[in-house]
Amino acid sequence: MRTGDVFNFKAFSPDGKGREIKSKARVHKELSINLISRSKAEATCIRFREIPRVRVVDPDGKVYETSSLIVLRWYEAGVPKTYDDDFYVVDKCSHDVILGASAPNQHSEPCSECHALDLEPQTEV
Repeated sequence: MRTGDVFNFKAFSPDGKGREIKSKARVHKELSINLISRSKAEATCIRFREIPRVRVVDPDGKVYETSSLIVLRWYEAGVPKTYDDDFYVVDKCSHDVILGASAPNQHSEPCSECHALDLEPQTEV
């Protein structure tokens, strides 16, 4: 998978609880994390894990804030391999799912194309 690819994404809870979701996902390997919209995350019926509020800036300059994390087992529709990953829950994003550097890599070793992220702790003013 390469940055910019859009694919049919399916995900569910690693422990088999909750509901499977289906969505279009966009690969954005410049992010070191994965993002999921709140509406898609809620559709899984999996409990979110609260985390300290963080601010995420994607490579396009779009800013997201989150204080929730969800663990999903996901796969590309039609491909048998599954992956367990953390997804940061955001109110809205350009696609319901944005898959960061954890997307399967066509390279055998890490490369500069597959890493980077601005993740800032959010401070109360």
